[in-house]
Amino acid sequence: MSKNYNNERIDESVCLYKFTGVFHSYTYFNLVNENDINSKTLIVIRSAWLISYQDKLADSLSKNTNVELLSKDDIKLVEQNNCDWLNKANFEEFAVKKGSVFSNIYNNNTEQVKKAVSLATKALDNNYPAVEISMLVLIPIISVLLILFSAIWLDERKIKKANNYQLSQA
Repeated sequence: MSKNYNNERIDESVCLYKFTGVFHSYTYFNLVNENDINSKTLIVIRSAWLISYQDKLADSLSKNTNVELLSKDDIKLVEQNNCDWLNKANFEEFAVKKGSVFSNIYNNNTEQVKKAVSLATKALDNNYPAVEISMLVLIPIISVLLILFSAIWLDERKIKKANNYQLSQA
């Protein structure tokens, strides 16, 4: 299994929407400190897969104790300043970029950040964007087959029409 935890640009400060626009999905979660429930570590997983992969990641994360997925209202508050993030991990498998993990710059408990990043990379490792990749592969193939069969059908129709015309002339 080819896994790559690409360490390029790790701990670099990043603005999440700076280069990506709307073509990424974001899964936000807090890792609640077992010893202090008021201490939370905010993490986001960014992925280019938009259809079902984000839900798979959220489901995988929600199975962990001490993980709190953010609500839409909480996400809106967090997204007011999108430049407070540090890139902590980039994950790809079989040359497919599965996602990147970012820690909020205000997370000050490095052990909690390591635990949260570990949970996030485990979620990335255990899930694969199969629906999205299947669509990328199948839609062009189906399109080509549709065009090919349409051309054959139209050609057969022209031949029948020509034969009927020739029979009517005889």
